[in-house]
Amino acid sequence: MANSLKDISVTDLVEGVLASDRATIGRAITLVESRNTAHQVKAQEVLHTLLQFLLRNIN
Repeated sequence: MANSLKDISVTDLVEGVLASDRATIGRAITLVESRNTAHQVKAQEVLHTLLQFLLRNIN
């Protein structure tokens, strides 16, 4: 997996969060907290994808 926030894909972040990978969760949190515009865009994509996953899997 990529080490830098610019190198890690939205898919890798989402899959890592869903797999409870602590390093990836940390990267996702850092991305969400970032003030960098590119990071904010990617963070929104990650959050949107995770929300869609959760909405599809609520019983």
